[in-house]
Amino acid sequence: MTTYDFIASNKRKTWLLIVLCTGLVMGVAYVADRYYGAGGNILGFAGIYAVLSALGGYYAGDQVALATS
Repeated sequence: MTTYDFIASNKRKTWLLIVLCTGLVMGVAYVADRYYGAGGNILGFAGIYAVLSALGGYYAGDQVALATS
């Protein structure tokens, strides 16, 4: 495998992780919304949080990791 193959593989794995984490947050929010009968409010807030968190982690995650070390 070449270096470019590893880069492509890492990008695919990153997107898969983002989708899985967003799905997990949305799944937990769906269960909480059904349990508490919030009428979609919890699911809506969780969706906004999941998208903003994923975008922030994707675009600024390297800066956060460097700043903490």
